[in-house]
Amino acid sequence: MLSILEVIRNFKIDIDDQKILRLIGYKKRDYEVKAPIQGLIVEEKERLSQFLKPEAIYTIIDYAQTNRHPIFQGAAKVALCVCTIGPRLEQWVKKLMADGEMMRSLILDAFGSEAVEMVAA
Repeated sequence: MLSILEVIRNFKIDIDDQKILRLIGYKKRDYEVKAPIQGLIVEEKERLSQFLKPEAIYTIIDYAQTNRHPIFQGAAKVALCVCTIGPRLEQWVKKLMADGEMMRSLILDAFGSEAVEMVAA
């Protein structure tokens, strides 16, 4: 039996700066974040939407349609989902790294990680 694939495209991506700080190494709130780092986070957050194309596709199938892996044991239905923010952010991060913009690329990579988590949530 063929399953219907559903596509979701309307995602609101709003990432908390504190999550980005933790991802780039500021694990505790008592660290003083220097102004240049804060400035980069603000700059890249403002530009982030031009690099994102968040989408998800999913389907729900019967257990009998699975490979019967133990993770599905006891399930009557299984939801299969793939999420993406598209390739543009990763391409831009690679370019920044090649240009020696390591901190900017690290910050954007952290934004990308959080963005794809929001799509998957």
